[in-house]
Amino acid sequence: MTEGEQTAESNIEVRLNGEESSAQIISRSVGKGNSVQTFHPKAVGNNKCQAHIQCDSIIMDHAEIGSIRRSARVISTRQSSTRRRSEGSTMSSY
Repeated sequence: MTEGEQTAESNIEVRLNGEESSAQIISRSVGKGNSVQTFHPKAVGNNKCQAHIQCDSIIMDHAEIGSIRRSARVISTRQSSTRRRSEGSTMSSY
């Protein structure tokens, strides 16, 4: 949770090396005031595998919470006093 003028940045990388490997990367956060949070998830498929990335946020006041998939587009959320759930993204490698 961040509040006031705080900032937070989270970086995670999962390497899926084994055949039929799988991973779930889930971020849950709360932002209040004018705080800013950025989540950088990365799933790397090096074999036949599957991954799911999800970001759930509660955003209050003027807080900003963004999720950036490094290999694709930016998903950003800015909302006042609401609960927002970004649709998860799924990656499959064959």
